Amino acid sequence: MPEQKIMVSQRSCAVHVYLMANHVWIADGEFLGDQLRARGNTAEEAMSAWRRAAASKPRITSNVSQR
Repeated sequence: MPEQKIMVSQRSCAVHVYLMANHVWIADGEFLGDQLRARGNTAEEAMSAWRRAAASKPRITSNVSQR
């Protein structure tokens, strides 16, 4: 399966989905500077797992108070 575009947190991400073994699909892509990889029994399950992993990735926010 070619590269797929997935929207996560209002960001477009390029995710490669491929068949690794019989009934084992891998979704592999970069989100916020980190490489994420997820698997599933189908390509769709792998993409959904990747989207969940990216959405649950902690984000560093700056809480700097201005005086």
